[in-house]
Amino acid sequence: MKNGVLLYLDYIPLGGQKITDDIALVLKTTRSSAERMKRLYGVAVESIGNEQILISKIDDYGEEHAQNISHKELDVIISARLEEILDKVQEHVYAHIADKALLQSIIITGGGSQLSGLNEFIRSKRYFSDARIRLGKPIGITGSHDFVRSPSFASAVGTALYCFGKFAGKDLESNDKSFWKKLIIWFKRGI
Repeated sequence: MKNGVLLYLDYIPLGGQKITDDIALVLKTTRSSAERMKRLYGVAVESIGNEQILISKIDDYGEEHAQNISHKELDVIISARLEEILDKVQEHVYAHIADKALLQSIIITGGGSQLSGLNEFIRSKRYFSDARIRLGKPIGITGSHDFVRSPSFASAVGTALYCFGKFAGKDLESNDKSFWKKLIIWFKRGI
């Protein structure tokens, strides 16, 4: 963004699910257990202490056993994949924005953007060094469930609000026929 104007928008199919897959693979645990560990204990920066985390591990025979791992071990897995993701994102953005001075603000969305310490990780590795980094959260929605207000849904909610005309200052009601016309036109343009 520059002066509040969106310069570039894209989707890169890398994110928190890749981190979850890595945790499951390296620690030989289920994907659901890996997702739980990432959400509860995952941080983008490596831990200093040696705190232990109890996980379920699947052995070579498919049997599930309890096992302790160090918090640091989990952090190493997360930060390794996070570094790869951010390298690719930065490379992709820089390939599409010729003048790096235009890059004033980067908005990160998705479930992985909620990792504790993500901003510190980005700054310590000097990604997008001159840009302001912020977490994108859905705005302008009322009467929705709390989970829809998380960064996981920021892109989807933003797209829907754009279709509804919220960003143009128009509050369209759900029974307004012009909304449906706009939505149909928007989908046709995208196909």
